[in-house]
Amino acid sequence: MDVLQSFGREYVRQLRDGSLAWLDAVMSGRMKGARCERLYASIADFSPQQREALRTLCAHLTDHVLHETLSFFEQSERWRLADEAGENLAELSDGLCGELYGEDGWIEKFSGYPASLK
Repeated sequence: MDVLQSFGREYVRQLRDGSLAWLDAVMSGRMKGARCERLYASIADFSPQQREALRTLCAHLTDHVLHETLSFFEQSERWRLADEAGENLAELSDGLCGELYGEDGWIEKFSGYPASLK
């Protein structure tokens, strides 16, 4: 697996899947701690349709943040995303944020959750 695909796998699994797993745990009441319990209580009376709408919105937001983060590093002249050898990952792609999408995109290939944008 090349460095760009390896990064994409870790990026999606750690950030996207980690965030969506946390969301599922909060929305099901499995997360403990005062903050998570308050969040769960705030949606306890939601209908199944409202819960699904909230989950869909959060999945879209998560993917948007991933997109914007990659775009930031791709467009920035001051900051860059590099591997351990110092190679700029933005230079390995014709569009880092575009790597997320499509049948061969990182989300489809590496995520344990369905794509929010089809």
